[in-house]
Parts: sequence; C-alpha cells; structure tokens
Amino acid sequence: QALSLGVRDFCRKNGVRRAFLGLSGGIDSALVLCIAVRALGAGAVTALMLPSRFNDPRSTQEAQALCKALGVACEEIAIDPLLSACETALRPLLAPDDAPAPRDDTTLENVQARLR
Repeated sequence: QALSLGVRDFCRKNGVRRAFLGLSGGIDSALVLCIAVRALGAGAVTALMLPSRFNDPRSTQEAQALCKALGVACEEIAIDPLLSACETALRPLLAPDDAPAPRDDTTLENVQARLR
C-alpha cells in the first residue's frame, strides 16, 4: 500500500497520467505492474514486452496472462533488430582481429538488458 501511495502521489504531483513499463514475465516486473495498476488504475498503465532471441517464449506468455488478469494493455516490441545493430557496432570490441563475434554469449544478453 505504501509503494502504491508513493507512486500515485509522485505521478499526481508531476502530472504523470499514464505509465509505460517493461514486463518480462518475471516476478520483479510483475510486482512493478501490480503496484502501478493499484496506484494509477489499469486503464492508465501499458505494459511493454521487449523480447529478443534470448527470451524463453514462456516469459512472454506469462506476461500476457498477467496483463489479461489485471486488465492492462500490453504491446510487444521485438528488440532483435536493435540487438543486431549493437552487435555489429560492438563486433570490433567483442571479437578483435576479425574473429567472428560470439552470437549468443552473456555479453550480448547484457546488451539486450541495457537496450530495454
């Protein structure tokens, strides 16, 4: 209740009428969504699912199910094109001496997280 009150108060004081938040399907973002819905109402919250090749499809399914249960609009925006652009730009740092860059290592998973 305290978190919802804090979010509601902050939004009112700053003229924020609508919230967009990333929803991964995990517990952290699910909790944030619940707080936002309680603070602002379901109609004022939109969840953004930003999957890439690193995401398990079950995560997106869980996120969609939560949005449906809470009556929240959700949008899915694939970030693979952005990840590919970053991979190309970072290739000289990730794989010096013209070696092929690793496709799916943890470095790229961390880049994915930063893109979100």
